[in-house]
Amino acid sequence: MKSGTPFIILPLYIYPTVGAWDPLYSTLSRHPQLPFIIVINPASGPGEPPYPNSDYITAITKLRSYPNATLLGYVHTMYGSREETAVNGDIDVYHGWKDFAASDISIDGIFFDEAPSSYTDELFSYMSTICHHARRGDTSTVVLNPGVLVDGAYYSIADLVVGFENFHDAYSLDALSKIESSYRASTCVLIHHFSGTEEGQADLVNDLVRDEFGGLFISTEEYHSWSGLWEEFGNAVTSCA
Repeated sequence: MKSGTPFIILPLYIYPTVGAWDPLYSTLSRHPQLPFIIVINPASGPGEPPYPNSDYITAITKLRSYPNATLLGYVHTMYGSREETAVNGDIDVYHGWKDFAASDISIDGIFFDEAPSSYTDELFSYMSTICHHARRGDTSTVVLNPGVLVDGAYYSIADLVVGFENFHDAYSLDALSKIESSYRASTCVLIHHFSGTEEGQADLVNDLVRDEFGGLFISTEEYHSWSGLWEEFGNAVTSCA
């Protein structure tokens, strides 16, 4: 995606029963020029190797048909305390999805949840190592999710960093203003339990895009059901792109 272009980052933690992902397919179709980064999370990670179950295979295969969709596999790090072998094992399972013969369920990168925000030499080395492992093979996009402001060094090892993930009531543009301007296009903002109106959501999107933040997610829910303003959210981001 072009630098400075707003995009939707979607933690897609909704199980893909028949029709469950239809709102996403519809939005991808309506906004073909709008980039989406979609986090796939079968079981707080990839689940049992080598491949996901048939429900996920069917749903991911359909997602791969949309050229504006980038798919990331969910991996958690327990804020830098999870064993590297366990983290790399999850990454390797996602990498292996490209070998599924019946359809394309390949993954474009890794979303590291529970990433550390503070800097120590040990934590930075740990994150650098697993980010390097994530970029092996055909995957290229790496996202870190500390959910809060981070030491700027972490931007050097990731493509994107989630600088805010919280309830709408906890959101403050003043806090985000502390992020250096050079990092903002690489910063994602995830807001859940949005309690405002359609117009209020559009204003929030406009504020974030005006201040040059890249990846956006706003939902009236959290991550296991669709926002009551999902369609309107897609329209609002498209209008700013």
